[in-house]
Amino acid sequence: DKGITAKALHPGSITTPIQRHLTEEDAKLRASVFPGIDKIVRKTPQQDAATSVWAAVAPELEGIGGYYSEDVSFCDTEDSFQSPIQGTIPEAFNMKYAEQLWAISEKQVKLSQ
Repeated sequence: DKGITAKALHPGSITTPIQRHLTEEDAKLRASVFPGIDKIVRKTPQQDAATSVWAAVAPELEGIGGYYSEDVSFCDTEDSFQSPIQGTIPEAFNMKYAEQLWAISEKQVKLSQ
């Protein structure tokens, strides 16, 4: 054990000036991949950053990894999927996938050496 943990999160959806660079074609593609995306509640940049900061520095999470979070909390049920940008899909809880991803990650960062 090297004291390294893995955490995954969805910070949220915010509207920033970067959207001004989307072409009409880009916007149509985004809408086809994520139906209803333009109707979701957007977060402020501060709200968007909150989950990332919480996951990185919260003392209660020290040494805890292997979870997915959103909205400054754990998203730990397989039936939480609500949309492509909210909740989790059952595959997120597949231990075989988790072990494969960890092995690839260790190799990529040369952790196992």
